[in-house]
Amino acid sequence: MSEAMKTEIEALEPGVHQFWPLAIKRKNAYPGSYFGFVCGQWIDTFYRAEGNPESWLEDTGLA
Repeated sequence: MSEAMKTEIEALEPGVHQFWPLAIKRKNAYPGSYFGFVCGQWIDTFYRAEGNPESWLEDTGLA
């Protein structure tokens, strides 16, 4: 992701996620700073009232 996106995510959730610098290259390095990302927080975003219970897997605890 771009440095601008990284800055926004860190402003919303400081210290929650992991980032590391990436060098994007073909023949030459691509200009700008870019980062890999590991999400450090997961939020259940399924709306059960509108969802299909047949698509939920029991081993995930969502059934």
